[in-house]
Amino acid sequence: MIFFWDSSAFLPLLFQEKHSDRAVDAWEAQGSHFAWKWMEVETHSAVVRRRSIKSHLQDWRTKMDEIIFLTTPADSNREIMTMNEHWALRSADAGHVYVLNALRRKHPDVVLVTFDAEMIRLARKNSWSIWE
Repeated sequence: MIFFWDSSAFLPLLFQEKHSDRAVDAWEAQGSHFAWKWMEVETHSAVVRRRSIKSHLQDWRTKMDEIIFLTTPADSNREIMTMNEHWALRSADAGHVYVLNALRRKHPDVVLVTFDAEMIRLARKNSWSIWE
């Protein structure tokens, strides 16, 4: 199984939150974990802003090592903005979905792991697989 993570799903792996059990189930499921490289910055910032204990930061580093990060081409901003005219997502979410779409072209069976309501709504509208 191929999983694509966004920050809303990754952070519950580190902190006890409403969706932590579901996030852990996805993380422990057999498969490969992908994410947009920017998620590394987003989640690191969240860990630091929570004034987390060192074990959270160490857990974050360990999990980051297990993710296959994907990047956007340097000239992709205009394409992301054009696509987001249809999606109407927040800026970083548009980037996540852009990268997800690129991954879906190679692996149509990729499973989106998110707890973000707008991304879930978009995924359902497009019949994408979502971890539930």
